[in-house]
Amino acid sequence: MDDLKKKFFFIIHPTYYTLHVVYDDSKILYEKKFFQDGLDLTNDLDNLKKFLDENIFRIEKKFNLYINDIYLIIDDENLINIDLSLIKEFQDLSLNSKYIQSGISNIKESVLKSNIDYELVHMIINRFITDDINQKNFFLELKLICHKKEKLLNLKQLLSNYQISIKKILDYNY
Repeated sequence: MDDLKKKFFFIIHPTYYTLHVVYDDSKILYEKKFFQDGLDLTNDLDNLKKFLDENIFRIEKKFNLYINDIYLIIDDENLINIDLSLIKEFQDLSLNSKYIQSGISNIKESVLKSNIDYELVHMIINRFITDDINQKNFFLELKLICHKKEKLLNLKQLLSNYQISIKKILDYNY
């Protein structure tokens, strides 16, 4: 099997951890779970380390490859969802996509400045509406999903012990 088509997923849920190796986005080649009620990413790093010690090396040996990056999927009560909207006026929507990008960047920076203990992990555009008649206005509705920086830093440091970087962080409920 082509190693480039293998993706690695690490799911952290309040009652379990699980590692998956998925081939070509559909076929699960490996799955291992660790169950425990009340898992806490801050205080439970020892159990997480043991789980990773057992399974990272097992996966690398089984598939004769190194895991370089992983998709991290988190289900945690400390994720915060921030719903925002933006209304902007300009001359021509097709020529001024920079207005949209700058508007999104300004919103993102503003949210992160007021939530310094959190890191943006996912941004979703829920709705994008333009004025069909004269195309001078648009309305943008966003959802920002943020997670505590301390917990993400702990996970990044732990995975770096295995020379693994986080490719993407996703919200389990999304």
